[in-house]
Amino acid sequence: MALSKVTPRRFPRFATDVACRFREEGSFQWQHGEILNLSKGGFCLKAKQPPERDVTIEIEMDLLTEKGDWQRRRLRAQTVWKRGKRAGLRFLTS
Repeated sequence: MALSKVTPRRFPRFATDVACRFREEGSFQWQHGEILNLSKGGFCLKAKQPPERDVTIEIEMDLLTEKGDWQRRRLRAQTVWKRGKRAGLRFLTS
């Protein structure tokens, strides 16, 4: 059995099941999905129709703050990979 080289992750990932909604940048149509894991650099999204590779999206999710309150966040991200109903996205700045 051949072993493949594993690339170390840049940021640690945390398993989640956070509901979210997202849309392609410039679109008015929101889709619903679930964030399966989350890191400082990005996340894994599960959806009926996840965005295609290299597509930039806006995503809204409710995240727990350090104070224990829920805060809605809207962020931009770009699809890095897509397999079936899952996609990996990286956060974009500004």
